[in-house]
Amino acid sequence: MPMSDALLWVHGTPTTPAAFLTAGSAYSTNEIDFGAPNTGSTYPYLPQFPSATEKGYTFPPEVVGAGGVEWGLHFVVGVAFDTLTSIVLSAVSASTTNATTAIASRTLTLAQLAIAGAHYFVPVNGVAVLEFLRAYGALTGSNNVSGTCMMWFGPRTGGEQ
Repeated sequence: MPMSDALLWVHGTPTTPAAFLTAGSAYSTNEIDFGAPNTGSTYPYLPQFPSATEKGYTFPPEVVGAGGVEWGLHFVVGVAFDTLTSIVLSAVSASTTNATTAIASRTLTLAQLAIAGAHYFVPVNGVAVLEFLRAYGALTGSNNVSGTCMMWFGPRTGGEQ
């Protein structure tokens, strides 16, 4: 499978990085729809992951160990950010569109965002992901003027910070 097939873009792309946080805190431009969880009542009649009954469990039967593939939110700086103090970058998920519930977060400072090409990763536990997923940046300080970024949800690729 080509690498691009495994990436689910939530904001910008390598050819067109998008502005972010220019008007205060913001959600990503795209939201991923993973489809409704399988209840096991229709074809293929398998209530395994993603299972509507197991999705909310604190300790699901499918425990991903060290050998599992880690997935999460990738954030790559296109044009350096300039005026904000920091952002709390969150993966947000819900069972309906316009997700707002943070399931994983990471704080990035202006010093980190002032490096074009910097690649950051927010690991996301797959059990916490409901049907819809997008990103949210909670801004601290002034609105960003020149910064752009690209974000996607996908497996860890190596080289992320």
